Order: sequence, then C-alpha cells, then structure tokens
Amino acid sequence: MSSSPLFTSMPIPNGGTWTLTTYFGRMLSEAEELYGHRDLNWTPIGVEFFASAVPHIWFPGNRNHVAIRLTLSALNDLNEALWQLAHEIVHILGPVERGKANNLEEGVATHFALNITHYTDKSRVAIFRQMVQQASSRYRSALQDCEALLQIDSDIIKKLRKQQPYLSRITAKQILDVLPNCDPTLAERLTGRFPIDEVSTV
Repeated sequence: MSSSPLFTSMPIPNGGTWTLTTYFGRMLSEAEELYGHRDLNWTPIGVEFFASAVPHIWFPGNRNHVAIRLTLSALNDLNEALWQLAHEIVHILGPVERGKANNLEEGVATHFALNITHYTDKSRVAIFRQMVQQASSRYRSALQDCEALLQIDSDIIKKLRKQQPYLSRITAKQILDVLPNCDPTLAERLTGRFPIDEVSTV
C-alpha cells in the first residue's frame, strides 16, 4: 500500500511538510482562538477516512475519545480534505452525537471552513461556498443565519460559549441575553435542530 501525502511528512528545513495531523492541530488552535477553548473532557485522537456519504466525528472506545472521519472523496484531494476537516474541527470543541447538532453549530462550522487560509488552491473556496449556497443545501440557511449573527457581533460565539461550551446546547434565550439587539426569530432558527438526512460533502 503506497503512502498517502495527506499523512506522509517530508523533511524540510526546521521540520516537515504539512499533513492532516498537523493541519488538525493548527486548525483546532485557530478555532479555539476564535470561538473559545474546547471541552478538555474529550481527547481528540486524529483523522481517518471512512466510506460514508458525509464527514463526521465519532467516539471510538467509549472513553471520551473523539475522532474525525473524512469521506473517501477527500482521499486524493487535499483541498477537499481540508474543507471537510475544518468543518469537523468546530464539532470537536463541544462534541455531540450525530443528529444532535443545531443550526448554530453547523453554521459556525461551515463559516469556519470557508474562512481558513490553508487551501493550496484558493479558487476552491468560491466553489465550496457556491455548493453550500445551492437551494438544495440545508447548510445554506444555517450559514446565512450564522453570518448574520456574526455581523452583529464578531465575538458572539466566544461570548456564548463562556456560558455554554456546547454550541448545540445554546438556547435562543442565551443568545438574546448576550445580544439583546438580535432578532428573536434569528435566535430561534439558530437554536433549532439541524436536519441530518441530506447527502452532502460538507
């Protein structure tokens, strides 16, 4: 079996080339800087590829470990792998089982993935955003509502997570308590459960 460049680091002066392992660490640090520290009760253990329609996090061993699974479509596409990895990084901050995320968490995850700077082909960002903004994508409204919230206060996610570290447990009332000028209907939409029955590459 040949080695994958996504996991094979080649020597360079003062270190090695980037792999998914080092991208994982870097992007997790960036997410914590933007949105607050992750829940230290969970131990992130790495990235793997899995024959699934969508990337996701999972909890191997029932011992508070959390891993990221990327789809096989990203196996030979670094930029696709980074897109999927960045999205799932946000779910590492306060991990919940699949199907329990709300629109706020999925919106933040999509926004983060669209704004990382690690893509080797910057033109892919526009393609990823176009994909999310298709009428058939349920990530579309989650992203729009999240970005509307961030326009009111760019630090709102960090402020909210100081009260409730798990994005998917944040209530509309908590949003309005921290951000009184937020539209109540926006807060309600953001804290609604995100549907999971969509086949998507996000």
